[in-house]
Amino acid sequence: MAVPGRGANLSSLPASPAVYDESKGGRSVQRSEHEELIQAHRAWMETAEAKAVYRLRGQTIEIVFADVKEHRGLRRFSGRGLARVRTELALDVLLHNLLVLHRFLSQRRNAEALDHTVECDA
Repeated sequence: MAVPGRGANLSSLPASPAVYDESKGGRSVQRSEHEELIQAHRAWMETAEAKAVYRLRGQTIEIVFADVKEHRGLRRFSGRGLARVRTELALDVLLHNLLVLHRFLSQRRNAEALDHTVECDA
């Protein structure tokens, strides 16, 4: 039997006595309590503005994920459990932020040294 896709009509599914047992309340379909937010987000993602914003994501956050995977070797977590995974990811984020700060300070220091050299030559 094929599994029905998203939005399939459940009345077309074969009935089993356990599904339609009135003493157990019958068949029920549950949706997420956040269904309205999900639908609103899907509608927003169809707009041109959302697509433009999402394209910028490739230039900002996706670069960070690629860097962490490729240069830091974080393709798999070494620990088990949510607490250890959060800790390991937090350490990788901290490392990334420290490297960004180091790069910024180095560039600023080099620019100041270059300015000082230019002033001395003048």
